[in-house]
Amino acid sequence: MRMSRSFLLSVLAGMLSILPAAARAAEPSVPAEAPGFHCYGYAAVAPQARGIYATQDGQGRPIIMIWPMDADGTRDLLVVDADSGETEQVALPGGAKLTPYTAILSRDNKFYTQFGGRFYAFDPAERQFTFHGDVGDDLAMWMTEDDQGRIWAGIYPNAHLVSFDPKSRELIDYGAINKENWPQYPRRLTSDAAGWIYMGIGDTNGIVLAFDPQARATKPLLQPEERGHGLPEIFRGTNGRVYFRLGGGQWFEAYAGERAAVDKPPVEAVREKVNTQAAVFGDLPDGRKVTRVSLPDKVIVVEGPEGSKRLQIDYDLPGTHILSLVAAPDGESVIGSTGLPLRLFRVTPGMEDEIPHQGPGVDAHVNAWASRDDVLFGATYVKGRLIAYRPSEPIGPDNPRVLMAGPPHIIRPHALLAHSDGRHLIMGGTPAYGRTGGGLVIYDDAAGTGTVLTHEQLLPNLSTKALENLEDGTVLGGTSTAPGTGGERLASIAELYIFDLAEKKIVWHAPALEGVEEYRDFKLANDGLVYGLADRGETPVFFIFDPAARKVVHQAEVTGFGRTAGAQAPRILAEADDGTIYALFSHAIGKIVPGSRQIEKVAELPAQAHAGFVLIDHHLYYADSNRVWSYDLNTN
Repeated sequence: MRMSRSFLLSVLAGMLSILPAAARAAEPSVPAEAPGFHCYGYAAVAPQARGIYATQDGQGRPIIMIWPMDADGTRDLLVVDADSGETEQVALPGGAKLTPYTAILSRDNKFYTQFGGRFYAFDPAERQFTFHGDVGDDLAMWMTEDDQGRIWAGIYPNAHLVSFDPKSRELIDYGAINKENWPQYPRRLTSDAAGWIYMGIGDTNGIVLAFDPQARATKPLLQPEERGHGLPEIFRGTNGRVYFRLGGGQWFEAYAGERAAVDKPPVEAVREKVNTQAAVFGDLPDGRKVTRVSLPDKVIVVEGPEGSKRLQIDYDLPGTHILSLVAAPDGESVIGSTGLPLRLFRVTPGMEDEIPHQGPGVDAHVNAWASRDDVLFGATYVKGRLIAYRPSEPIGPDNPRVLMAGPPHIIRPHALLAHSDGRHLIMGGTPAYGRTGGGLVIYDDAAGTGTVLTHEQLLPNLSTKALENLEDGTVLGGTSTAPGTGGERLASIAELYIFDLAEKKIVWHAPALEGVEEYRDFKLANDGLVYGLADRGETPVFFIFDPAARKVVHQAEVTGFGRTAGAQAPRILAEADDGTIYALFSHAIGKIVPGSRQIEKVAELPAQAHAGFVLIDHHLYYADSNRVWSYDLNTN
């Protein structure tokens, strides 16, 4: 029996709730040369606010500036009238890519950010961008304003330092002022009264740098033995000097590039209107305060002496990024998750033109799924949590419920397996920011207890990306050399391993494929062999592994299909009842018939695949960046 022709969209924020219908989005047309494909439209139009700054324009009207992010990044600035809710959508000059991670509102009420390799200046008085210029790195992680009114930005991932002089309109890229073999997060930046700039960098091996703009010289303020994991605290004091420490340790005072140890900072910090992408500067010049901004609901709430005012805003943006899809326990529908903010949605075969419902969300998403009986188990980023969700039961405080969490050994899950013993779940992924080597979370659902194994107990400096049950009750794992976000890659080759659940240890492992950096997904077929995909650089590798012999019996690079798809949890293989295995690539669907030792192209994709991959009722489901698609296998 099929479910209703509707999407269910709900949100995880310690609980889920069913929400009212949203406006219908136009369904993209399917190219005539793509028979068998159907596009269901956006899973959710629910952008995330990447910084909220209240101020006033040139006429003295109170306004709220908001950076919105959707699946395509950030291409506009929303400027909202705090009295009427009227919203302007101001396009970034020259286009854009990526999304802001910081912004600053200067002392003279000018607004600045840098991302996608470009620096932007926006004048709230004129409600328009007044400057943009290219710089040589990706995106700013922090900004500051010096005593001369110049704006400085510290840029990820190579610690570029950039300055902009609003008077002369000169944009200077000083280049990378520090070199590491890991991505650098310059999450703190300030200046002293002598004109020196100070950058605090994390997370792998934190450091504080002093930069002299006149000499264009950089000086490290932490010795090698004083460095360690984490992000330094650093701020400018009201006395014009800079104070910093790392990891709760010794405080230092710095001025003109020289440091001295102090017991504690003797003065308060100078306050600037700058923060991360979570910034909320809600104080309006007239004394009112912005207390709520929900871009998904298109609602802003302003509080003042006369009470609360609810503003209804409007914008035109595409859908939110889709992170994962999974077959629902009913076997007749697909459930998926978007990210930043989270949405859960449902789609069924035969659905023609309806889109999901929408509602408020949180900064988390379900990367990986596993199913057992009537329960869906999910693995969520950013806190590495394992959750249990029963789609057939009412949404409430205990549905879904958090079972356990894996930080710091896992914060970004990549694989989740329901073990064949009917009670255990195994979750793998990458560790906390700046760390290397991910662990495993092992949860006994019958007993309600769990264990976290570290990478040192498994395979040092590797993280698990794929898991599969084997016939003898052991588990096949595939690893990645990728560290946690911003961490240092210490392993040169990924490995396969066999894990004994009863002993909670690896009983065999090997770098089974030369040059492979990541195992993406694999399936145990009805012939007793495991069929899988791995990545050798940007080239997919198709391989067959014999668990009994513990060796790869076939491998071949795959060309003409694009890269492996799969987002953060690469579920890119789906098995049909007849044993055929379908594979999802960025540009094509492939087919593996066990015993054939080859991948046959089934169809070219009309839209590049990002996440997937589910087979229900002869329909294969996948997602591009923000839309759900299906392909009818009966087409050929």
